[in-house]
Amino acid sequence: MKRRINVITSTVFSLAALLCLANCEIGLGPQVDSDTPTISVTKPDIGSSLKQTITIEGICHDDNAVARVEVSLRNSDGKKFPVGKINKEDILDGTSWSIEADTTTFPDATYEIVADVYDVAKRHSSATRSFTIDNTPPVVLLSRPNSMDVNNVDAGVYGGTVTLSGEILDDHDISALYIQAYDENGDKITLDGEEPIDPSDPNDTSTWQKFTGFDVQGGVSLTIAQFGNPNESGLSEKDVRLAKNYLQLYGYGINDYNSVDISRVRTVQLVVVATDASGNRSTCSYIKSSLTQLIADETGITVEQLRSTKYKTIANGSCPVDSVFTRERQNKIRDILNNISAYSTVAYASSEEGNKLSFSICADNSPKYDFSGYAYGAADWPQVTSGGTLSFTVSPGLDKHQIQPQTLEFSIYVCSDSGSYDANATPYFSTKANAGDGSTEEAKRKAIYWAENGENKFTKDSSVTVDEKAYSVQLPVMEGGSRFAIKIEGLDEANNNLMPSEGNRYVFQVAATGGAPHVTGDDQFFMKKQAFMSGSSEELQLNISDTSGKFKSGGSGKVTVTPTVYPGYWLKTNYTSSPTKSTKSAIVATVTNGRIESVGTGGNFVANIPLEGILTNGDTADNYTILLEVLAQNGNEAENKEASRYLLWADCKGPLVQVTNVGWVDNTGAELSDIMNDETSAYWSRATYGESKTGENFTDVISTLGVDDATLLNLYTLRSYWSDIEGSGTKAVYFQSTDASSPFTAASLNTDLDADNVPTNSKWIQVKTSNTTPGAKTKVTLSNIQMVREGSGFSLAIFAVDNVGNKSPVYRWNDITFDFGVPQLTIPSVQEYYASVPQEFEFTISATDSNEMNGITVTATKNGTPVESGNSGYTLSVEPAVPRANSADAREKMIESFDADSISTQNAIIRLNGAGASDGVWSFTIVAKDAANRTSEQKTFTTTIDTVAPVATGDLNISNRLYNELTSWYKNETLRVNGQFTEATSGVNEVYYVVKSSDATTAAQNTINAAVTKGDITGLTLAGSGKILLNADGSASPTSYTITPSG
Repeated sequence: MKRRINVITSTVFSLAALLCLANCEIGLGPQVDSDTPTISVTKPDIGSSLKQTITIEGICHDDNAVARVEVSLRNSDGKKFPVGKINKEDILDGTSWSIEADTTTFPDATYEIVADVYDVAKRHSSATRSFTIDNTPPVVLLSRPNSMDVNNVDAGVYGGTVTLSGEILDDHDISALYIQAYDENGDKITLDGEEPIDPSDPNDTSTWQKFTGFDVQGGVSLTIAQFGNPNESGLSEKDVRLAKNYLQLYGYGINDYNSVDISRVRTVQLVVVATDASGNRSTCSYIKSSLTQLIADETGITVEQLRSTKYKTIANGSCPVDSVFTRERQNKIRDILNNISAYSTVAYASSEEGNKLSFSICADNSPKYDFSGYAYGAADWPQVTSGGTLSFTVSPGLDKHQIQPQTLEFSIYVCSDSGSYDANATPYFSTKANAGDGSTEEAKRKAIYWAENGENKFTKDSSVTVDEKAYSVQLPVMEGGSRFAIKIEGLDEANNNLMPSEGNRYVFQVAATGGAPHVTGDDQFFMKKQAFMSGSSEELQLNISDTSGKFKSGGSGKVTVTPTVYPGYWLKTNYTSSPTKSTKSAIVATVTNGRIESVGTGGNFVANIPLEGILTNGDTADNYTILLEVLAQNGNEAENKEASRYLLWADCKGPLVQVTNVGWVDNTGAELSDIMNDETSAYWSRATYGESKTGENFTDVISTLGVDDATLLNLYTLRSYWSDIEGSGTKAVYFQSTDASSPFTAASLNTDLDADNVPTNSKWIQVKTSNTTPGAKTKVTLSNIQMVREGSGFSLAIFAVDNVGNKSPVYRWNDITFDFGVPQLTIPSVQEYYASVPQEFEFTISATDSNEMNGITVTATKNGTPVESGNSGYTLSVEPAVPRANSADAREKMIESFDADSISTQNAIIRLNGAGASDGVWSFTIVAKDAANRTSEQKTFTTTIDTVAPVATGDLNISNRLYNELTSWYKNETLRVNGQFTEATSGVNEVYYVVKSSDATTAAQNTINAAVTKGDITGLTLAGSGKILLNADGSASPTSYTITPSG
């Protein structure tokens, strides 16, 4: 519908102003307040965690007088909440101020105290201090004990150690656990904690006990009692306390250890609460499995989706809302936690409601270890050979729970003649000091093993539970005559700790003499091929223990090493399966030839065996297994010889890297373009750094770019395989990137390594990956997520290094385009009609792209007919694209965060001539394209240009008579006027008319002419004027009208 054209009429207003000046005297009073007041916050402590009503204190000062202090709390969004005002009369001595604030109306979070001081001259300054509000108690979830049935003595059975396991969830540190114990009748049991206190009644300090010194990260495991004699000498204060607690839980006095019936089963009950750093105390502890199942049933969240770490944030309202933890579900979980007594299906312990955890203890339930013949108390100390082996048996307790072999640890301690030792001292030897999987000679020496089908099996390799079994461990070299106490640690499948059989202490003494020399050394490791080639300085070091005195210059002690080479990678169990082998010349080491030297005292020596010449240039296999048969001798007698075998592996080939992203060609120097630039690709995403960094292997260089958690990133996932088949295993992958402005050179791609097999060229950036294991027979998936900047012309180079320093080829890709988003198009907001008569009408279209804009296409139609630029008064101008800003650092050109303010832009301008040639209904369809040929969403806008006024056509009839200006006279009071106007573009919408007497005709005509000249006749106020509304159809056909004025 055609719109009216408005005329703006201006009225001139007169403004009169009177400025009166009066005489006055201006001077300075007796004092000028020229200094700004100062203020500081002194309480609470910076970073403290507080609850409920808090006291805020500070100091203020002014050279004249402080008028007031205003205190508010500011949250992380910058919003301030006033909490009080201290007036002048309440500021002590004019300097000290204090106020109390109720924090219970604030959500748990970190806040900033903002203290504003004003003086009487209204000068102002501020001081701030951060602290945390925490009014939500911890959530205590226990996985053991996990029963509340006092009549079920089999529930939660403990042996000689009582350990609480579970989680304590809180935003801050947990200051302490408080435990109250009861017997099966509900009577309180007094424990020895660090200090007695009843958190529910500070005046009752008789029975609750405080426990601290535990780590809540990754779950809580707190031992509160352990069977033992609290009066035994050498125990720490903590061990004494734990031993006393066990006797008290077991129903004995703290001095009744020797009269304990270890087969007795006793039921015990507990209530456990926790206090956090703010002093919030939990009122109960939940059985984790029971609470989790209840929440799953009530909310529809699966048990697998439930993460107990969210319970505290849900409780205090700080948990983010997502598709799983919706607001409705969080409200339901919060209701469960706050009203747990309303849910009878969940098990929880509460001192306020009388609910208690129940379990049973039996000292003989613990699994046992026994060194037959090594119990202290015999007249003669049991003798062992230095470097020999020691065997022991581990068996289940009365509860028949099987043993977890992988948890076993063996330790020996230097002890006194009475067999006592300091359990807190560093062991003389322990399998804890090594992974203990028997993979090397040294690891075997520090590993616990058992014999099975003629082969040694190591406990660290075990993943199953077992019944009673005998184990062995190889002892270290020890000085003859020294005495040691033995300790075994481990768990059964119920996590009960091992205890010595019948409470024995096990000891031994090292025999003063030995037999054959004993050889130990590392084996089953990889070295580069060059280590075995002629000219190599690499040596294998063997440790020798011998007390014969024959290992000396001119003595008969010697070590003979015979190498045999097998192509390929073989283990000790199958190296003889190799189809070919070659035996090399024996290598002899003696003190005389300098290959054996004495170390320390007690008959300890080191033999350095040269490895050069074992391999030659003719050995071209990828890998070799080298068997070293070692014979140590200290005389000519057969009983004074010891033979052992060692395996070494030569890694002769570098690792391989295979990129699997679609479109990447896997060969050196391959050309590559248009890399996966579809936003549906599985290889890219866009997210904030805070959302993305957790669990992802970003490179160290990213941390140098100064991004924060809110920074939006472009992320590209490079997927590949890397492998070092039957070799030493992959160690690291390195990459570097650049763009066309600084192409790769031979120097920039240099891959020289230092002594630690790290590139000396700092341009290489290490990818954080999971390495492949030595000897692996398969390739391993390598997925690395990198921040990249969008653009074209990038180049990428990758190479890998294995554990001995062999390198892969340098894999290189050129002309890479990263484009993660389509262009964004903005079209102008237009009117339905344009009817003024300017020189031309102009419409601006804008497009942006996070990579690079590359054109805007406009398709135009007029009245439904396509029109090209330059016709029908229509022209189109597309401005050149403005590129986005580039990083100055070439290394960062690919590793750069997405910056919404750094984008490529391009404009297009549509112009329509206003002189009538462009009149018509116009429609424009626009699409933008970027440098990767990705197109924007198609957008359209339509408008009508109408610059030609309607024209009166046809005859004018008045009261059904053809109008004649000279002869037409009418005597009717009501005249009916009929006529036509023709409008070619938008159609006639309104007809205005004025009826005047003949003497006023000229004035009326002048008034109408003036209004038309101004472009608007809607403001006419002549008597007898009016208008007729018509339904314009936009056609060029004549439009009829009828005027029926009266009076």
